[in-house]
Amino acid sequence: AMSVLSGLFSLFGPGEQPVPSAEQEGQLLSPLASPRRTSTHAPFRSRCSERGVDPADETYPVKLVAFDMDETLTLLSYMIEEGDTEEVIKEVTKVCFETPWVQGSRIEKLQKMLEDLQLGSQGQKITLAVLTRNSAGAKAVLKLLQAADLAKYFSIVWTLPWRPKMENGAYRDGTEWVMFDPPINKVADHKADVLEEVAKHPSQWFPQLLGSNSHELDHLTSLKLEGIVLVDDQRANFQSSSGAQVKRYCKVARYDEVYRDCGPLNQMGGIGAHSDKDFETLRAFVESPWQYPYESLPDPALSVSRAPTDRSAPLLRPSSREFGSAPSLARPSSVASLCRDASAVDEPERPKAPRIRKSARALGDEPPPAA
Repeated sequence: AMSVLSGLFSLFGPGEQPVPSAEQEGQLLSPLASPRRTSTHAPFRSRCSERGVDPADETYPVKLVAFDMDETLTLLSYMIEEGDTEEVIKEVTKVCFETPWVQGSRIEKLQKMLEDLQLGSQGQKITLAVLTRNSAGAKAVLKLLQAADLAKYFSIVWTLPWRPKMENGAYRDGTEWVMFDPPINKVADHKADVLEEVAKHPSQWFPQLLGSNSHELDHLTSLKLEGIVLVDDQRANFQSSSGAQVKRYCKVARYDEVYRDCGPLNQMGGIGAHSDKDFETLRAFVESPWQYPYESLPDPALSVSRAPTDRSAPLLRPSSREFGSAPSLARPSSVASLCRDASAVDEPERPKAPRIRKSARALGDEPPPAA
């Protein structure tokens, strides 16, 4: 059975295995399937930012944190299939969620972070959601969350794109999960547009607000877009072509890596995959997002040559209230923003390719026929 599991994730769809460089050739011959990374430099860390927030709403509290699933909660996603044995489900869960580059259980760290986010350090209520683009649908996403014992921290799951013959949403009613169809088909097929509508009409997206336990989510009835944080590994999800824009977000790092028995994979992600500081950064950002203003790269002539800065830390720029609230009064730029090197420029990202998991049955894991 273990030989089956070791080969379970070795076959991928076209475009998933990058051609190794000359430098990587030596790494592929290493006896370690996933060499432990010792670097925690900024390129492998999550970055949180706030942008476009009106000064009057600068300290508006975060009430909803929406997580992408694939390569954000997971390092990469293979869905659990019908007929999978407990052993296969355990292995799929490990491959999807656990990181070989940081000591300790990443699943346990995710659980602790999600629990902390729910409670909120200031006593405010915060709801956690999953907003993900996954063609397998909400039921498959929920099944993977439950396998990692993470579903209990979320109140809702929304999946894109909308599919007429598949459940596109699931909500938690007490300890039970109920499938439903959110109005995803009535908005543009983009996360920024979806969250804009969630802020305008929360009761259409949270069936719990119309039920007997509506008091548990009553903080969402007066929701503003400034009160929503999107955690995602794709930068394109923070702003759509229609002009919809996520005002507070956390960008999870993406990378190519030799991963376990899967070999070289591209477009991997996962908050905390390379540093536990990712969890601390997100917690601090949700508590005080106004301390993480978005900083565009300054004129190269003004840049200072130095080692890359830790861009996951808050810039701690003084509030506009300390400089007056007049709209014409610009906030001062932070020192950190003037020291960012050219590598800090947001580079274009490649679109994701779907990951294809060869079924256990195809690998001979089904029981032999009766004699």
